[in-house]
Amino acid sequence: MRIAAIDIGTNSVLLLIMEDDGVVCDISEITRLGEGLRERGYILPEPARRTLEVISRWHKMYLGAVDETIIFGTHVLREAENASHFVESMKRSLDLEVRILSPHEEAFYSYLSVIRDREMDLQEFVLLDIGGGSTEVVEGNKDRLEAMTSLQVGCVTLRELFINHDPPEEEEVLSLESYLKRKIEEGLVGFERKSGLVCVGGTATTACSVLLGLERFDRRLVHGKKIVLSDIEALIGQLRKLKLERIRAMRGMDGKRAEVFLSGLILLRELLSFFSQREAVVSTHGARYGIIYERLGR
Repeated sequence: MRIAAIDIGTNSVLLLIMEDDGVVCDISEITRLGEGLRERGYILPEPARRTLEVISRWHKMYLGAVDETIIFGTHVLREAENASHFVESMKRSLDLEVRILSPHEEAFYSYLSVIRDREMDLQEFVLLDIGGGSTEVVEGNKDRLEAMTSLQVGCVTLRELFINHDPPEEEEVLSLESYLKRKIEEGLVGFERKSGLVCVGGTATTACSVLLGLERFDRRLVHGKKIVLSDIEALIGQLRKLKLERIRAMRGMDGKRAEVFLSGLILLRELLSFFSQREAVVSTHGARYGIIYERLGR
């Protein structure tokens, strides 16, 4: 059985196609569907057009050869006033149904992507799924999900809230850091500061790609690698001084992620610091893997 899952996020859209014996296709594009959402409360026409264009292309190229397609949205479709219009346009133009995941469902499927991953060998862990509009934090082990919460902070919303200059001004970065420390302390009350952090999402995978100096992003070289807090701090120190055009040109960087990379990295650093961890394992998987694992009965 061949199944496709499309994850519609605040910053990126991701397509995964799997069969019983493994991955057929795993690609993503940054369309920034949630651009301006925090300020206006609704999805803007241009980000909607970009996102529909990518999904339409994937529909023509890939979806005709699958047995089942699962399409789901996360933070941006939970929060936007006009999310129903976007969902209806998907149905009208492509005859595709979109399921909007709750924060708990999103966290559960990300958790499932870790415990069913044969390359991961973690008994107890905290999963950090950093997105464009929210961050899901899951505490669990191979047998059960013990606790979860959704922090209403992400790389896109943080940038739009605090960063207005290129490169950012010192006060902007300090305000972002102060805001994050407060949000994390308030949002993660009761979470154990245990070892075994796993990071999912484009911020962590891009950080790993940049730190490895990859000429082109390669999931096989990034998945399962560890990123170290001191390296993240050094990278943040470098990015704070660079204009966006320099960040876009960095080895390992997806140019479309450059605008939100610094805000995402600061969020990642603050989460590692909160859990008193010096390193974390990077996973290129996430909710799309979990939802297919469930469907395949893995």
